[in-house]
Amino acid sequence: MSDLAEKKCLSTLLKLDPDRVCYASSNRAVGEWNLLLIEKLVKDAVDHVPSKLSKEERKQYGQLKKRLGQISCQFLAHNYDNAPISRQIEALSQKLEPFKKSIHPLIEKTFEHALTKKISELSSGNLKENQTRQLIGELLAFFDRYLVPAMYYMKTPELREAMRELLKKIVKLKETLDPFDFDGALEEGVVTLVKHFLFNLMTSDRIYYNLLNYREGSLDLSDVRLCQKAAHSINEFMLKRLIPFLLDPEVIPSREEIVKIYWNLSTLNRELIDRHSKDGALLFRSLNVLEELI
Repeated sequence: MSDLAEKKCLSTLLKLDPDRVCYASSNRAVGEWNLLLIEKLVKDAVDHVPSKLSKEERKQYGQLKKRLGQISCQFLAHNYDNAPISRQIEALSQKLEPFKKSIHPLIEKTFEHALTKKISELSSGNLKENQTRQLIGELLAFFDRYLVPAMYYMKTPELREAMRELLKKIVKLKETLDPFDFDGALEEGVVTLVKHFLFNLMTSDRIYYNLLNYREGSLDLSDVRLCQKAAHSINEFMLKRLIPFLLDPEVIPSREEIVKIYWNLSTLNRELIDRHSKDGALLFRSLNVLEELI
């Protein structure tokens, strides 16, 4: 289905008005036809939900889900088999769940902010000298109020890529503003932004994820060499990547996640000791440093 056909399908469904019209007609043939037609339209819409949705599109799909629920109730109340529509409502819910989980209101506000668009325009070099000092002040306030806090809610590759592109434009704009950054505040602000972005990237690392979600007994620890190799990789990650961020007072990690990683790491270390007593204390160094921090 093309983008145009997809939008037309969604637009047609949004014209359904269960508050004013009962689609479960008392004429059985008409009701069955309505049920079949609506089911087909909904299935087409569900099968072609885009991989990215704007705020307006998410709102439209939310409205569609609500109206479908009302229509399903109409058919059920009039003794029709509403299972086909119910299945499509469930399928739609599953398709929309990632958007519900991943888009935090602060991220929406950040990317919809007027200054975000302004950064894109000014990074091309269209800047008047009398704008510079005011713009630097606006950028620093934007960093503190929106960009830095938003970094902690980026949970998908798409959001991280969008933030990466915005940071590239900010760095390019900073180069234009460097001659007017007399106190170095903009330089410091951009360095802080990049630092928070790198911390977010680090939390998407597979080692971070695996430690955060580790369950006792979930690994095969029979191979000594593989255990040593895994422990070495974990230590490298902890001591060279995670802990330096935790030592930085500007970075605000999730205490809940860090504590959880500590306990999961303790569990894994205990399992290694039980299985391979000679090489079991491989994670002690990371554990000791982490324990001091929490």
